[in-house]
Amino acid sequence: MARDRMQMRVADAVFSRSTGAWRGFRSILCPIDFSGHSRVALRYAAAVAHRTGTSVTALHAVDPLLVRAAAAALGDRALVKRSSIELQRFVTRTLGPPSTPSPRVDCLVTVGSPADEILDVARRRRSDLIVVGTHGLTGATRLLAGSTTREVLGRTTVPVLAIPRSARQPPRTSGEWPGALVAAAVDIDLSPDRQVTVAARVAQWFDSALLVFDRVDRLGAARPGLVMIRLPEGRGWLGAARGSAAYRLLSRAAIPILAYPPRWRPR
Repeated sequence: MARDRMQMRVADAVFSRSTGAWRGFRSILCPIDFSGHSRVALRYAAAVAHRTGTSVTALHAVDPLLVRAAAAALGDRALVKRSSIELQRFVTRTLGPPSTPSPRVDCLVTVGSPADEILDVARRRRSDLIVVGTHGLTGATRLLAGSTTREVLGRTTVPVLAIPRSARQPPRTSGEWPGALVAAAVDIDLSPDRQVTVAARVAQWFDSALLVFDRVDRLGAARPGLVMIRLPEGRGWLGAARGSAAYRLLSRAAIPILAYPPRWRPR
């Protein structure tokens, strides 16, 4: 019965015209750590930006300890400037020169804790989507990168598009990603009608059909190009929520996950 009621909510959300059209993501922020995986994340950010003709902000946050260490050891106070040059090169090598058909990318280098800088820049630039690679590094630095992603997910007020390391390269042609199908993991105990409405509006903007499931294993043979998930309330999604659908998807997924905070609405 619960699944039947959920399917009715899907139909109501998808075919209702009372909510009006959503303009989509208008300001996209993509943190860059110069890894090959953040290169893939930047391409996904560009794929989303293509749909609205908006720009992408590529952000690299330099650890202040690294700045001080470079200055003390080498007398080098130009680390931020050199990082800015390298960031521009990284963007050009990833998306091609500005003359190619790609969105405008604004490069920004800041000094500070990566998670703090990501969230602060998103607030100041009124970004409505953060695109971040997950597990982009290895060894000790992988743990650091993972903790940055976890902190962003725990504190964000806007959706985060998490790109796993095993994700395929997005199509270069504008409008091809995520393709014919978007899936949404819906918790039937937490206002499922609201979750379905959010997912339906996002899928409609992507010109994709919507598949709703209540457990990860119910995806079956479906091959969506994107999976949506509502983040748990508060900052404990890696603690008490370790067994939640959000945790399992973000930890194991091989396709992009759009994780959105509970109060977010596509308006």
